[in-house]
Amino acid sequence: MDTEGPIEPDQTFEPVDQITWKFNQVKGNIDADVHTEADVISCVEFSHDGEYLATGDKGGRVVIFQRDQSGKNTVYSAFQSHEHEFDYLKSLEIDEKINQIRWLKKKNAANFILSTNDKTIKLWKMSE
Repeated sequence: MDTEGPIEPDQTFEPVDQITWKFNQVKGNIDADVHTEADVISCVEFSHDGEYLATGDKGGRVVIFQRDQSGKNTVYSAFQSHEHEFDYLKSLEIDEKINQIRWLKKKNAANFILSTNDKTIKLWKMSE
């Protein structure tokens, strides 16, 4: 199908490959009714080679998924990146919510990732 301009809501497209993407705004079991505000995903970023997917949530956690040989995604790493803080100089509370995640280009065997909230940028190194 050859189209010009914006995609119309009633247009259908044949899948290019066999990957089926499903999006959920929270991590964890989608059937569970117990989700907190901290479980809501706030950012998503693929690595440059597409092997890893990093997600950040409103609770300050980063979860990194790795695509394995069978095509499934498995949890590669999970960690608490940011904590709730209080800036005493400005009398301001700083949420732990991850605003943005960026992968740095790979220079050696390790992967580097940046995560940021409203105040702090953190650099993380991941290696085997």
